Amino acid sequence: MSSDAWLVTALVALAVLVVLLVLVGVLLVSVRSTRRRAAADRAAADQAREDVAVLTARLDRLAGEVEDTRRQREAAAETGYLITDAGIRKVEPEVSHAPTRIVVSGPLGEGVVRGMAVAHGLRTALRPANRNRIGFAMKQEVRRARKQRREELRTARRLVRDQQRAGLTDSD
Repeated sequence: MSSDAWLVTALVALAVLVVLLVLVGVLLVSVRSTRRRAAADRAAADQAREDVAVLTARLDRLAGEVEDTRRQREAAAETGYLITDAGIRKVEPEVSHAPTRIVVSGPLGEGVVRGMAVAHGLRTALRPANRNRIGFAMKQEVRRARKQRREELRTARRLVRDQQRAGLTDSD
């Protein structure tokens, strides 16, 4: 073979080798990301199992308390009368404590709400559309008042003219 044929064969072999290396690299990256996702999924599943176990234990406890209360009420009902429920153990709901920030914001909340309402009103009133609407209404009112003054002036002039004519006619 000639040297050109060897060169072409070597370049083709090199290209195939580069393509194989790229494919192996892509395969390694995808395997790693799949393993990471699988580990994250396993951790999420473990957390979900723990949550389910806690909720199941809580539900069983509450169901037992409800069943005990039901039995005690049935036993009290069998006697035929019930004066008080002093002997019956009451199920107290679980109380979750409110965060401090909510407790503190209670007394301060009214002033904050008022301030926010005023700020919202100002923002609404000062929007360009509202300013234009208010300006238009003011111009309309000014025109209406001007028209009314003109009409009142004409009426007053007519009255004065009529009085002057009546005064001239009576004195003749």
